[in-house]
Amino acid sequence: MDNVLSKIITSLILPQFPWLQGFEINLTDGRYYNVIYYPKSATLGYFTVVPEFQDVEDMTRSVFKMLGLKDKVLMDVEFKNRTNW
Repeated sequence: MDNVLSKIITSLILPQFPWLQGFEINLTDGRYYNVIYYPKSATLGYFTVVPEFQDVEDMTRSVFKMLGLKDKVLMDVEFKNRTNW
């Protein structure tokens, strides 16, 4: 499932939001998903929160729902700095 979700995020979401540098999908207890996006950072390593974050979160939740997995739960969509890019 996370492979399918990863492919959809890579092909559908990332191209629409070029300011996203990457993402991770974390799975807990084989059921609970957490998607972490890494926005491009400014020179000091911090990113600015923009209204488009909500668009990314909404699209991620929609994609997850479209997959129709009743036994899986998308717990959170987060945005974090990644210092080792």
